[in-house]
Amino acid sequence: MKKELGYGAKGTYLPIRTNDEGKPAVKPDVYIEDKIYTEAEMVSIFRVSNPDRKTREEMDFFPPLTRQNADGYFIMFDRANTLGGEPLAVGRVGWKYLPEHKLYLTTGIKIIDMYRGLGLSRSLWEKRDSSIIKNSPAIGMASNFSENWLKLIQSEGWKVDPPVESLPESIQDEVRETIDGDKPRRLISKNIDMAMKKAWDILKIAKSTPIDFQRFLVEVFGIPSAEARKLTASHSLKQSIGQGGLTEFITENEFEQIINLVESKQYEALIRGLEDINSRYLVSQQEKHARRRIQRAKERYANDPEYRERLKERNRKRYADPEYREKRNQQSREKYAERKKGPVREYRREKERKE
Repeated sequence: MKKELGYGAKGTYLPIRTNDEGKPAVKPDVYIEDKIYTEAEMVSIFRVSNPDRKTREEMDFFPPLTRQNADGYFIMFDRANTLGGEPLAVGRVGWKYLPEHKLYLTTGIKIIDMYRGLGLSRSLWEKRDSSIIKNSPAIGMASNFSENWLKLIQSEGWKVDPPVESLPESIQDEVRETIDGDKPRRLISKNIDMAMKKAWDILKIAKSTPIDFQRFLVEVFGIPSAEARKLTASHSLKQSIGQGGLTEFITENEFEQIINLVESKQYEALIRGLEDINSRYLVSQQEKHARRRIQRAKERYANDPEYRERLKERNRKRYADPEYREKRNQQSREKYAERKKGPVREYRREKERKE
């Protein structure tokens, strides 16, 4: 019975006077603190109204994805109904950032029983969205399928039942496992950029398929053909894209930054960004080829006696030349002098000066 949640009822755990509906007899005066509470702090506070309250990690009925302690909680208090002179904690909302997937995971909104149906959930939802999630990608697993609740979710700009394929690939399997688990759940999402997901998929195809530079701009970034034809790039950038090497090198974070430039129609900045990525790509290729040459030389030196003798003879002739010897000695002196400038030696010299 709802009425049993209040003062004087059998099994009372909250000495708060209630009306005939089991709601607080004194009209609630609620507010949400700006303070972010930890999982442990939240559990301690809500054990007043639920002595058996556990952390999310201890609740084994949650599937693995959602059985994670939150990064933080906002807590709603009622200053009109107090316990020991302190405002009563009546609701909470939590979140967890998943860096490996680059998105937020909601950890649910909870209102204590005697305060349900008073329209408090929306305030908690708005607080989390405006203060924490903002424009970042976020997902949640809804377990309440009532029409009013789903309408609230959608009215706050969240999608109900978006395709799992719209999420980063790294989390899709965990989401499917959660949705198809023993307790039914429905996926909700916000700020998941379908356009970027589509562009990233096209980019991955371009990694294995040679593509013309202008076509690359049109098909991957959606730049109008007329605009794409006006954009120029270095020969090496066009070559890297045409051969598919650069598209393999671009990271998802870099791609997201490029997408932001495209969306704001900063096409020249886009080209500069691609040129910068290409410069780093070319350096990485040179270093990779150098490592391969060194490795091949080491293997040949170890397995080919004639090659070893030729190298030794070449070095003997080089060191017979005084100019060559002086050049190598100068290089050694410069390297030694550079090492002496290191922080450890600087610390020692400073210490010696003080002594």
